[in-house]
Amino acid sequence: MTYQATLDKEELLITDGALQALYIALAAVCEAGDIVAVESPCVFSVLEVIRVLRLKVIEIPVDTQTGFDVDVFTHACAHNPIKAVIVTPSFHNPTGIFLSDEQKLALLNIAQHHHVAIIENDIYGDLHFHGQRPSTIKGFDHSGLVLYYSSFAKTLAPGIRLGYLSAGKFLQRAEQIKKGFIRQEEAGQLDELSLPSVYLVFGNHPKAPHYR
Repeated sequence: MTYQATLDKEELLITDGALQALYIALAAVCEAGDIVAVESPCVFSVLEVIRVLRLKVIEIPVDTQTGFDVDVFTHACAHNPIKAVIVTPSFHNPTGIFLSDEQKLALLNIAQHHHVAIIENDIYGDLHFHGQRPSTIKGFDHSGLVLYYSSFAKTLAPGIRLGYLSAGKFLQRAEQIKKGFIRQEEAGQLDELSLPSVYLVFGNHPKAPHYR
């Protein structure tokens, strides 16, 4: 099953950029004090969201040749109560590496075995230069453990600040968190993590929005 077919079956939440989608995904899965695994190196803004949510971090090395170290992740899951892992499987920032389908499946199997939610950052997935678009971990998932997010900032315009989140089995909780942002907006307390109250579903093209 392709990532496109998987997303077509799920309701996606519109967010004010990818960073807000990450915030909602983490908040839907974790509580303060929980442990999350992150890529090392990773984008600083990811660590900022983790700090705001008062989460603890375990670093998983990303090699410039082989990508996300699945063996280290396996060991970390076996010895720590990890609640979620944040990964960028396609064109990781800053290394640019992308994972093979075999690596993505291995990561998914480990996460499912240890009941660890995967928060998949796919904001660079459409920036491939030739051949078929890279697959996603979300496209292989049938458990609902993968929360997939992306945005249009890298493909349409950097200032567009329009993102989306597919929250899998955590959708209900994600919607509750989103409504909290809407209440802040209505009360005049809008901040950089605010988002509009609309949904996005995919059309024939992976980035063709239809609103309802």
